[in-house]
Amino acid sequence: MFRKYAIYCYFISAIIAYVFLCYNVKIYSAGLRVLGVASLVIAFYIQDKWSSPLFYLSLIFSTIFETLVIYGGENYQNLFLTCSFSYYWLTFFLIKRNIKEPRYKLYKDRLFPAILTVIFILYLVISVFVFVFEKIEDSYAFPIISTIAFLTVVFYMGFIYIASRTQRNFWILLVMIAFIVNFIIVIIDALVLESICLMALIFCFEVLSHYFIYRFLLTPEKEFTLNNTNQYL
Repeated sequence: MFRKYAIYCYFISAIIAYVFLCYNVKIYSAGLRVLGVASLVIAFYIQDKWSSPLFYLSLIFSTIFETLVIYGGENYQNLFLTCSFSYYWLTFFLIKRNIKEPRYKLYKDRLFPAILTVIFILYLVISVFVFVFEKIEDSYAFPIISTIAFLTVVFYMGFIYIASRTQRNFWILLVMIAFIVNFIIVIIDALVLESICLMALIFCFEVLSHYFIYRFLLTPEKEFTLNNTNQYL
């Protein structure tokens, strides 16, 4: 029961944090995001204790990342990108350590959607970076490294989902979608156009991505395979 209240607190604090942000009360907004993440940590600890320490560590970097977004990512570019880089790699190793990797077989009905997905992701990422690189005053090293980490975790999640479409792995698909959308919005907001509307979307997808990972980690490994796979592409 307490775990359920912690999840409620996680979502409610995110909504209130955005309201404070709309009124430019950034310190309360950042404080409520910390409270929200702490609620998710408590909920996960009640269920899983310390079996997935990388999840706790990834949430720390994500909290710093979100705080920088609230206060303006363009003012802290290197720290901003370092936190995103760390968060993506931690998520990658977290998923890798908590999944039974299937032996991948290329099926004709899965190959074409997989290729289209890869092309689409690369197109979005390249388009965004071509657009914002002129806004970056420092070295390109940090954004390039962060992008590599992002692509690694996204492609890995896509590989896992296509290779084994279980109910548990369906949460990975949702995490991947949230990551892609959030990655593009964060870059635009931090380096090109700072907007309350964009921050609302960042809040939304950041909150959802944490929750999807949380559900993935707590869903049992032995789950049935989804029958009608076309519904989950």
